[in-house]
Amino acid sequence: MEFLHITFNGIYKVIIISLVVYVSRIVFSRVKDVFFGPLAKVPGPKILALSNLYMIYRLMKGQRHMEIYTTLFESNKLLCSDKDEIKRILMTEELPKSEIYEIFCVDKITRKTLFSTIDVASGKKQRRLLSQGFSTKYLSSLEPSMQNCVRDLVTKIDKDMIEQGIVINMADLLRCTAFNIMGDSVFGKSFKAFDSKYNGSISMFKLTFFETRRMLLVHLLPILKPVLKRDQTFDNYVRGIINERRKQDTKGNDLLDIMIGLAEDKENAMNDIKIRDQCLEFLFTADSTGFVTMMTLILLVNHPEKMQKVIKELDEAFVDLGPDDLPTHDKLRKLPYFNAVIMESVRIYPPSMAFGPSKTATKDMVICGYFVPKGTPIICNIYAVHHSKEYWGDDVEEYKPERWLESEKLPKDAYLPFSFGSRNCIGMNFAWQELRLILGTLIFRYNFEDVPNQKLEITQAVVTKLKSDEYKLKVAKKSLSN
Repeated sequence: MEFLHITFNGIYKVIIISLVVYVSRIVFSRVKDVFFGPLAKVPGPKILALSNLYMIYRLMKGQRHMEIYTTLFESNKLLCSDKDEIKRILMTEELPKSEIYEIFCVDKITRKTLFSTIDVASGKKQRRLLSQGFSTKYLSSLEPSMQNCVRDLVTKIDKDMIEQGIVINMADLLRCTAFNIMGDSVFGKSFKAFDSKYNGSISMFKLTFFETRRMLLVHLLPILKPVLKRDQTFDNYVRGIINERRKQDTKGNDLLDIMIGLAEDKENAMNDIKIRDQCLEFLFTADSTGFVTMMTLILLVNHPEKMQKVIKELDEAFVDLGPDDLPTHDKLRKLPYFNAVIMESVRIYPPSMAFGPSKTATKDMVICGYFVPKGTPIICNIYAVHHSKEYWGDDVEEYKPERWLESEKLPKDAYLPFSFGSRNCIGMNFAWQELRLILGTLIFRYNFEDVPNQKLEITQAVVTKLKSDEYKLKVAKKSLSN
């Protein structure tokens, strides 16, 4: 027994010593890179360069940026906050995406989606195949289905006002609306996230976001992969819809039909598994739209003079609109102040992941005067560009839609909520149309007031969102009788 005790004690010491040596090597390597590596001369807080844990903590707290300058990140990454260099990275050099995008790819070899494809040529090909689903003509054809989802939102608000009173959790309703619109646009039918009878759809709603968070956790902590397994519910749901759609004689007006059409073309290799992964990718963007819509309302209720300007413009534009009709996108997109309000909200709260696009240097480069070796990941800090006094002036943190009414005074290339270049967000115009239809309808039909003493907690996981999915506003219905 004494021999066994000595043996186990020896093994225990060996394990501890091995762990200490392993951790020490990692720490030494990281410190060496930070202070003596090829990016050592890049300025910035060393805590950000030594570990990404501090940044992850800040992102979860909704603090989406560090200093407003180009800095070293995780000892071997460059966080670029210069608008001209970002334009060069995204457009002139057209660098490929960094490997971080592969966290959204189930199979890194055969099942890359539009978002997770790193290679520039492959990304362009996938974008070309899917672009028909985001053309101006196609988006116009989606307006009736989008309006139906917005009409469901109006019905839900009216119902909640009767049952719960004038204080309503608008954050949750807007998130559900964005998800319903995406479900209708992708699958040809709303998820009916407001209706408690459709528990399956509501579960699908939650599952979509749980899956994206699972992907992120597995990427950050690979040791969790055997434990955090992919839920097959979503896979089975999409597979069932695909099989059902193939049996139909008539063609639907949604992205799924476009992808099924591509699957039948052997040259394009859009198989059912890839369709499923692409559907998931489209769906998780709904959180961003719901967030931006909510933040626009919050900004407006806290700036009542600007809210009144929007109301006046909408009332004049839709003076002949019937009580059961909704504002149309063709008119909404032409309203100067209404669109300035949305543009300014997106400037302050861009929907970009954490910072923005992440690229990889394909050759040795000089960025902001610093040498950047080949293979270095370069993260474009969109939030920092949108909040830079150098570009936007001393009033950069002020909510000022009026700045968008003087286009000649706007800083060039300093507004990029949907990125730049050939790999910018394919759903950009979809998002603008959705934002206009939802906000235009809400502001035209209701008066809103803030509810005091609420915590506005923003978090960043895969997309930016309100931490609790809750923010309440006082809602009063307007009289729309002519």
